[in-house]
Amino acid sequence: MGEILDIFDERGNKTGERMEKETAIKSGKLIKAFQIWIIDSNSQVLVQKRANTRRHDAGKIDLLSGHVQSRELESHAVQREIKEELGPNAIKQREFQKLVKVGSEHIDFRKYGKEGNYIVPWYLLKLNRTISNEDLQLEKEEVDTVQWIDYETFKNMIINKTPNLRIPYLPQISKLLEKLDSLVYQQDQDRDEDR
Repeated sequence: MGEILDIFDERGNKTGERMEKETAIKSGKLIKAFQIWIIDSNSQVLVQKRANTRRHDAGKIDLLSGHVQSRELESHAVQREIKEELGPNAIKQREFQKLVKVGSEHIDFRKYGKEGNYIVPWYLLKLNRTISNEDLQLEKEEVDTVQWIDYETFKNMIINKTPNLRIPYLPQISKLLEKLDSLVYQQDQDRDEDR
């Protein structure tokens, strides 16, 4: 049996219903799936190429992402997913304290001809370093490869609807990008002022 997820109502409240992930996706139930922006000290975003064995969007370029499992706290799900996809040594435990929720949007992908009805929280983890390749242990069933891409370049890839990119440019994504900009550039400004 696959992952069991909580089902939400249109206001974002749990209904008490729980369902297997694939069944929930196919039936259009509102579930929670997050994306994580990991940005290093050089304003590079860690992106992944999804494994070709993935059921949804195999081989596409994406951020780290996952689902909040039933009865799991959202913040725990984000940390779990980072450890699962990148390995237990990629992010130091103290660095998880820098994890910031950028915002959350309801995106019903069925309106755009795809499966899924999601509450999509975005998280930002701004690091004061770059993760070394030795610290990465990619979960090969989920992640084929990872690479660092300049923040502005990746943001423009989303805005320009670059082929093979899993993140669609929708009004909800535009709002989240605005919020992300303010956090990324505020943190850069704070770091410059500390020098």
